[in-house]
Amino acid sequence: MAPYLAILFIGFSFVSSMLSSTMTTTMIINNEINSESSKRIVGGERARIEQIPWQALIQQRISSFENDSSTIIQCGAVIIDPLWILSAGHCIHRPRQGGSYPIDVYFGVTEITPDIRQSNVVRSVIRIFDPAKSDQRLSGDLILLQLNQSITISSKIQPIRLPEMDDNFDYQIGVASGYGATFFQDPKTIKPINILHSVSVPILPKSSCLELYRKAFKDGATIAEDLIQKNKLICAGYRQGGSDACIGDSGGPLAVCVDDFWSSWRRRRRSNSMTRSSSSSNYLDKQCNGQWKLAGIISIGYRCAEPQLPGLYIDLTVYSKWIQSIIMNNRLIDLKIN
Repeated sequence: MAPYLAILFIGFSFVSSMLSSTMTTTMIINNEINSESSKRIVGGERARIEQIPWQALIQQRISSFENDSSTIIQCGAVIIDPLWILSAGHCIHRPRQGGSYPIDVYFGVTEITPDIRQSNVVRSVIRIFDPAKSDQRLSGDLILLQLNQSITISSKIQPIRLPEMDDNFDYQIGVASGYGATFFQDPKTIKPINILHSVSVPILPKSSCLELYRKAFKDGATIAEDLIQKNKLICAGYRQGGSDACIGDSGGPLAVCVDDFWSSWRRRRRSNSMTRSSSSSNYLDKQCNGQWKLAGIISIGYRCAEPQLPGLYIDLTVYSKWIQSIIMNNRLIDLKIN
């Protein structure tokens, strides 16, 4: 019998007859780290921020008025403009009474250390944009965040290009990255890695993604429709598992190198792209002669790196036009004010 689906999501628990969703966020409570189930890199390698300069880190401090304590929610994020970043919507928490908790964004980070604020570029978030508030057809797990001040571009801090609406990344190799766990652990006892890792995984056609999730779980057809289709998600991973994002990586990038060599490689590997060969390696080590594009944002998954269950990522081709319109409109507003 196929199991019920227990999905890793970031920061809250959502339970129904078919879906148990535990947020994938690292939580630091009273200066002690307590990780709930969240997405982090499995089967990958350590990476330098110079290899993934579009990687960012967000921390949101949530205060409790009941016991005078605070919790820091930690997630990945992606630089798309000197003044704008993307992350997973479930990473952002808001008070019941309205408003928002403070959000700090760190750039140029290879390892998260206690002196992170002193040793790295830090910005705060001043505006939060939810695509569903602009168009219900865009409801999903994406969030767009505006910074209080532009960041300076350097070898460690660079935006990644957004995809076009008609870009097709099927069978391309995507590079997922983050500071999360390197294997699935009990959320109650997990010890964060806090060192940047990356992993290379093939991006699957939507039809293959839906088929795998339909076969894997009881009520799989409903799950495939409600979870993957309605939330505009894509899949990436190998048939035998072993490579995936995992606890703590949510909100981070799934990047693809777009150049002639990689495109020809995709055509050659099309038939067996879900099977990882012994020669598979981290594609960050291969020179990208074209440009990197953001194919997806790390969102959710079943445990980490399970066979026949590739990780799920937000499909950026669906949101690219909306993102660009928000950024342009706000630039015009800022110009009028100034």
